[in-house]
Amino acid sequence: MMKHIKAWTGEFFLFFKDNPIILALYIIAMPLLTLAWIQSFVVYAKRALVPICFVDYFIITKDGFFIYMVVVLMSILLCAFLNKNDFNINRIIRQKDVRKIWIKQTYFSILVSFSVSAYQLIIVSIIGILNYTVLINFNQKQSLFGLFNDGSTTNKVVIPMVVIASFVFCFLAVALMNIIYQLLKWVSNHDFICLIALILIGFLDSYGGVGIINLAGVSYGKWLPYRPITLLIPILVIVAVYVIGLKYSEHKEFLNAKS
Repeated sequence: MMKHIKAWTGEFFLFFKDNPIILALYIIAMPLLTLAWIQSFVVYAKRALVPICFVDYFIITKDGFFIYMVVVLMSILLCAFLNKNDFNINRIIRQKDVRKIWIKQTYFSILVSFSVSAYQLIIVSIIGILNYTVLINFNQKQSLFGLFNDGSTTNKVVIPMVVIASFVFCFLAVALMNIIYQLLKWVSNHDFICLIALILIGFLDSYGGVGIINLAGVSYGKWLPYRPITLLIPILVIVAVYVIGLKYSEHKEFLNAKS
């Protein structure tokens, strides 16, 4: 397996070396979209007459709508480009064990999710450093934390905790959606159906209170107090989806595979 992982890692980096335009578009688009999203909260905070602290930037960029419509969607597009030839009939014929295609796609999903989450963390950190007035103000009613928690405050939250939790949550949420997308692609073989399904999941999660954002997110209401144990939820779901996909790949028939 280590031999395959080494080969897949090389394939992963070679793809971006051979497709610099895709990489450049992503590198440019992510900070612009992140900055636009943050700006909407800056306007909201000014109207509410509350200051934005450094830690706020990490929480407002983990909002369900932003995670699904920007971070998840961009990572799925990257994975789609990476895996676009996996169902090519010639590649399938050469592949002795079709399950390795699923395992490789899962590995790529993890790599993309980690890269996207790390890049987003860097972007948010830079924006926060350049714009913050105070590091953390969760102990004050006149804050975004107090505003979203009906005046409730806390002095038990520390900066490293928020930064680490926001990164881990982002990585797990994006990885989970990527793997779910891959499973849907194996079942339906239609990207449009998969995207519609992911948008529906995102809508239910962001506004219906059902999903990973609601259960294991890092929104302001989750810090009274924050329970890291909730991050086990996406991990368990990722494992379950991976196992389902692995079992399904054993019996997958590629009748409509392209040559």
